[in-house]
Amino acid sequence: PREGWKANRITRTAIEQLEQAEDGARIFLWTHFMDPHWSYSPPQPFSDFYTEAVDYAKLNRAMATPAGDLRYRNNLPDDIRKHLRNLYAGEVAYTDYELGQLLRYLDEKGLRKNSLIALTSDHGEALGEKGFYYCHGDEVYRESINVPLMIWNPAMGSGKVQDEAVSSLAITGEILRQFQQEPLVEERVGPIIFAETDAWSM
Repeated sequence: PREGWKANRITRTAIEQLEQAEDGARIFLWTHFMDPHWSYSPPQPFSDFYTEAVDYAKLNRAMATPAGDLRYRNNLPDDIRKHLRNLYAGEVAYTDYELGQLLRYLDEKGLRKNSLIALTSDHGEALGEKGFYYCHGDEVYRESINVPLMIWNPAMGSGKVQDEAVSSLAITGEILRQFQQEPLVEERVGPIIFAETDAWSM
């Protein structure tokens, strides 16, 4: 996505790309939602889901704090810290809604039943844990590196949960194997995600 694109525009663009595809064409669609992301600005009504009344003059002063001070020495008032966490939760809810819109489109067009869908994230977010605030990339604590991985694959049957950690480096290769394609990198990282499924024919 281009910088500044919100989730609704990403969803709309993804649907436009799908509508341009020829009937029966095999499609690879990469959809990168940037929300939730600093500076935590979910649209209404999501901005109001978790937030309480806040002193916006105080909030604006806090947002003007130099990045280094905000991330590492964070001396923001408790009510502002709570408000920022709630705005982050609002962005999660907003992204969830927009992802649902995209999945609903796939259902309406009958595309999901023949699709393999992987949902993951490139990083988490520190929200005060271990002294880091509103950032990622500066440390390797669980808050930043433990991310969700959910797979929709009709060949897998009902939902299954795998407790073992899987490196995101393994995802591309394992998806390619499902379509009887050799991975771009031979090394396997982490357990096999689709060990109990049959490969799809291309």
